[in-house]
Amino acid sequence: MNRTIPYLLGLLLTALALWILIDPSRMMNATLTRFEHLLYDVHLRAKLVTDKTKPNPAIAIIDIDDKSLQHEGRWPWPRSKIAKLIAALTEQEVAVIAIDILYSEGEVNALSQVLSRLQTTPNVSPVIFTELKPYVPLFDDDAALARQLKKTRATLAIGFSDEALTQNQLPLGVASVAAAHQEHLTIATAKGYISSLPILQGAAFNSGFLNIYPDGDGITRRMPLFVAYQQQLYPNLGLAAVMSYWRTGVSFPAPYGFQLGQHFFHTDVDGALLIPFISGTRSFPYVSATDVLNQKIPAKARAFLFV
Repeated sequence: MNRTIPYLLGLLLTALALWILIDPSRMMNATLTRFEHLLYDVHLRAKLVTDKTKPNPAIAIIDIDDKSLQHEGRWPWPRSKIAKLIAALTEQEVAVIAIDILYSEGEVNALSQVLSRLQTTPNVSPVIFTELKPYVPLFDDDAALARQLKKTRATLAIGFSDEALTQNQLPLGVASVAAAHQEHLTIATAKGYISSLPILQGAAFNSGFLNIYPDGDGITRRMPLFVAYQQQLYPNLGLAAVMSYWRTGVSFPAPYGFQLGQHFFHTDVDGALLIPFISGTRSFPYVSATDVLNQKIPAKARAFLFV
């Protein structure tokens, strides 16, 4: 048995040597990438244990939790309720609202649906239609949400796809693909997308994508900041929210990075950044959506949520 182990190790080393000789670039790149991932994982775990840095207290997550579902009703909520939630946040002077929900399909107008059914019902007086039709806009929840979006700096979600399927419309990108390529960035390209309804997309301050791109081992360590679609660059949801907050656009004045306002951010060749995870789950403060709707926000929560 003891003699077998050296022979097996020798065969393994020989196989590795032959692999490197056959395809050195691929072998070395894969090895270096895996080693880089390992170092980052070790560094991050050590940082989470030793670093006592706390999340930015000005950022909070409005949680549609079990408590909210119990008090407000099952999900999905009507968009009129989402409009009320945004209105409550706006009244508390929240600077930016990033909404990670896709509103890609229209919500049924209850009164229009009733009138449509009455049209096929025999012996219905025409007076009913005359009286009720003027009230149809009052039941248009998409329009109600759009009106509220216009009153705040809201960032809506986009979902990009590798399939050539599209739904609704995209706004203009924040820059051209040529601008990024000129500075040696290779941006991931999408073939299709899903966005919110045009009435909502047009009312939002801007938009950002929700997609994540795990590394080869299935772990998400980095976040792409841009995705390309039809020669236009689109930011992820977090970057779009920062752009809303600073009211500024992006440019690419130097290789491997981008300019946002007065700040330059270095990225990798794919235009991505390593995610500086702060701690475990629920690192940032959570506030129940029903508390926001009913103005029952704890005093300690107001300090970080409404700045």
